[in-house]
Amino acid sequence: MQSWYNVLSPTYKQRNEDFRKIFKKLPDTERLIVDYSCALQKDILLQGRLYLSENWICFYSNIFRWETTITILLKDVTSLTKEKTAKLIPNAIQICTEQDKHFFTSFGARDRSYMMIFRLWQNALMDKVSLSCCY
Repeated sequence: MQSWYNVLSPTYKQRNEDFRKIFKKLPDTERLIVDYSCALQKDILLQGRLYLSENWICFYSNIFRWETTITILLKDVTSLTKEKTAKLIPNAIQICTEQDKHFFTSFGARDRSYMMIFRLWQNALMDKVSLSCCY
């Protein structure tokens, strides 16, 4: 009897292997939760994947061997907002830290993606608060 896990497992396994190969500097204990196809808006749109783990938001794009890699510690995020592309299309999320603003667009399901990022961000902040209260 084949379970639903066996059907989903190869996709997750491959994505997790990609995550590990691309973001080698992350701790070995970091676990991939989910990933989304999206684009980073710079001078041009850089199509890639947004990887969410327990403590990190990571983006990777490889267009004609031009690689772009971004890692953002969830605890460093200062704001997370739903945005629109061309002032009309609700398919973008902006993630800000003290140093940077990252505008991700072309999400297939922006609201669902936003909620997952928001929940992980809140969990990271709750952990930050609970750890800091103990010292």
